Order: sequence, then structure tokens, then C-alpha cells
Amino acid sequence: MPCTFNLSEDSDFARLSRLYRSFSRDEKQSAKEVQPAKSADDRHSLSRGVEKPETEPFLQGCSIAIIGGQRKWFEEVIMETGAALVHDTGDSPERMKAALRRASALFMLLTSTSHRSTIEGIEIAKQYDIPHFTIQGSKSNLRKLLRDHRHQIRKDAKI
Repeated sequence: MPCTFNLSEDSDFARLSRLYRSFSRDEKQSAKEVQPAKSADDRHSLSRGVEKPETEPFLQGCSIAIIGGQRKWFEEVIMETGAALVHDTGDSPERMKAALRRASALFMLLTSTSHRSTIEGIEIAKQYDIPHFTIQGSKSNLRKLLRDHRHQIRKDAKI
């Protein structure tokens, strides 16, 4: 019996396939005898896996501006880095102009931002020489962008 999984990370996609063979009743019974059953506590502790290591705030004193989406989506990720969050839904980035001037970096969620807001945000970022990035729609993508570009963001920090 074939089983297919589609996986994606950032812009990379992969299709994993695995073939499972059908077991007879005798083979199923012998497989159960070989592997001892695990208790519910063992299964529960394994599903949690290893706890995530606490990361040090690597953007302490920086200000990260995000245009698009909802503030609550990104608050946790920004707090992990130690930076301050400045957020606008993307309805009117001109309201953010003063805050953007002091921002260390600008991130835009293109899937929930108008073209006008995107263009205005980029123009403001270029005017004040602020690095700007696009979020591909997930917290993990924002976390990766922050970590990958932390040196550029720290360098431009207005502390």
C-alpha cells in the first residue's frame, strides 16, 4: 500500500513516498510479541520530545516593524529576540512613518498587505536606510529571517 506525504519548508517542496506491505495475521501477531507495549506515560513523554532550549535575546535594544497580519501572531517571536515590536495592519503605513524611522528592520507580510502599503513601506525603509524583508506567512519564517539577518539588524539599530 503506498503512502505519500507532501512537505514544504520556505520555498522548497518534497514528496515522500513509502510502500507498506500487507501482513498476514501470523506476521502481525509475531511483530506484536517482539515489541513490548509502551505505557501511556512513555508515549506521552516521547511525544513532547526534548524541550526547546531557551535562546538568548539577540536583538536586545532593537525595534522591529511589521506591516501586515495581526500583532498577536508575531509578538511571541519578537519577544524571544528581546526586540521591541512596532506593528501596523497594512491599512495605512503612513501612520507608522515616525515609528519606522526609528526601526532597526522592517518586515512585511505580503499575503495580508495591500500593494500600496507594501510600496510605501519599502519607500520609507529605503529613505531611512532600514533593511526590509518579506515574511512568507509563518512565525517560523519570521524567526529564521531574524536569526539569519541579526547582524545586519543589529548594525542598523538606533540604540
